Amino acid sequence: MNTPSTLKYSAGRLFLGSYSYDHSTGAEVYNEGYPFVSRPAKMTFQYKYTSKVDPSIDKGYVKVMLKSDEGIIFETYQELDNTTNVLTKTIEFNYPQNCKKATSICVMFCSSK
Repeated sequence: MNTPSTLKYSAGRLFLGSYSYDHSTGAEVYNEGYPFVSRPAKMTFQYKYTSKVDPSIDKGYVKVMLKSDEGIIFETYQELDNTTNVLTKTIEFNYPQNCKKATSICVMFCSSK
């Protein structure tokens, strides 16, 4: 997920967690995640994504991760359609056999790759 180099637009991000920026070094720190103790079958959300530049260059994305104490138990990174209408998207969670319940969920929406 990089900031696009055209027209000086910056990638927008919406996520569960916290963010900090060090002005002296330019370092960004994303602390993604939210405590979550469950094993859902799916996640459904609605969105509307309209590109500010060429839609073949500027894409919307969603990244979802479920983590346990032993590591990542589910992860997906999916492109969002460019649309002026509100769309509904469902992400089905597929778990490894005998995995533990999640301890946290990470969800990030990003406006550029």
